[in-house]
Amino acid sequence: MRLNGNYRNIRSIQNTVRFTTKTNTLRPSFSLSYSQDKKLDLSTSYSYSLTKTTYDTDIYNNNDYFVQNLRLESSLFFLKDAFFTNKVSYRYNSRVGDDFDGAAVFWNAGLGIQLWDNKATVTLVGYDILGKNNGYSRSVTETAIRDVENRILEQYFMATFVYKFGRFAGQNMNVGGRNYRRGRR
Repeated sequence: MRLNGNYRNIRSIQNTVRFTTKTNTLRPSFSLSYSQDKKLDLSTSYSYSLTKTTYDTDIYNNNDYFVQNLRLESSLFFLKDAFFTNKVSYRYNSRVGDDFDGAAVFWNAGLGIQLWDNKATVTLVGYDILGKNNGYSRSVTETAIRDVENRILEQYFMATFVYKFGRFAGQNMNVGGRNYRRGRR
């Protein structure tokens, strides 16, 4: 469990008007992980961010918004060297404009197998399986509110092959990196 916070007090001059902007942000979050006999890994996390901005002038409107994120991940290891991974995340941003949907669900999943005594890995991964990646954002400043829809990669699938060399150019390789089969560092 974590609790983060932020306070900003900014003095500004805009069109000969002096004003102070005070921004408070509070971000609680928590996460849980579970592993069973090198056959199943589960993890989840939730975070919530509440931001309140106030101005000491009537020229600008105060601004309150929140963002919440929920993430679920699982890895299932079966047969001798095969694995299935699943990542689902939900994000809600109340800061986007009325013309945009502030909620988005993302689902990525992959199927893979280890080969040749774990020296190679072949995977097939599907990204944004639900086709919900929206790329909306909003920025709010003293002088403007800007809604942006970014062009982003949409749903796609990718096949990969990774081979771990023990020696390269006569030198031993540092193989202390990520263990692909078990998803751990």
